[in-house]
Amino acid sequence: MNRTYRTVGGALMLTALIAGLSGCAAFRTPAERFAGSGGTELTLAKSSMLAGDVEEARVRLNEIVGDDDSAEAHYYLALIEFGSGRYGEALQHAEKSIRIYPTAKAYLVKGSVLERTDKNPKSALNAYEAGLFSELADPETVAELHRNMAVVYAREGDWDRALEAYQEYVNYRKAERRRLEDEEYAFLGMLLFRKGDDAGVANAWSQIRDPVVRDNLERSVGIVRRN
Repeated sequence: MNRTYRTVGGALMLTALIAGLSGCAAFRTPAERFAGSGGTELTLAKSSMLAGDVEEARVRLNEIVGDDDSAEAHYYLALIEFGSGRYGEALQHAEKSIRIYPTAKAYLVKGSVLERTDKNPKSALNAYEAGLFSELADPETVAELHRNMAVVYAREGDWDRALEAYQEYVNYRKAERRRLEDEEYAFLGMLLFRKGDDAGVANAWSQIRDPVVRDNLERSVGIVRRN
């Protein structure tokens, strides 16, 4: 075998090896691994959801998950079932999505379901915390995980952790130059009130647009506004 043949043959073998490896899960991007083999059908299902045709999206997604390898399809089914109040089905799809490829979005849905169905708050908190360290943990989803964690902590009277988690959510909104809603400023003020930060409470509630809501909140904790 001459040197030229060996060189060309080696190059062809290397090319074939790279091509083969590129099809393996380990060499796919996170987004590709999340989508699985959903392909065009998954794209159509998402389009149906955006158009508000939930039933069409559900049919398409159920066809995809027959092979049980599309974490993204299970995630969208979890969203649909959660929105329909079918929490058992939503939890099943969220957990299947996580089993195939654990993502922050799927953990967010799982935690949201558990908040409503499991009396043990740790169940939801564990799901949210797992989401913080999972795949595709984009800044917005991470912020939503922190927001939901804050609500659970507040419900349990753990004000320190509630404020810490909610501050992460507030910081994200500020970084994105997205104003908090009135109810979010109200919640932030209540957390600060529990911490004894009167100045922080006044500042948070001063951002509330609805004067009736703001005045009622301030009266509830004895804040007197001086004109």
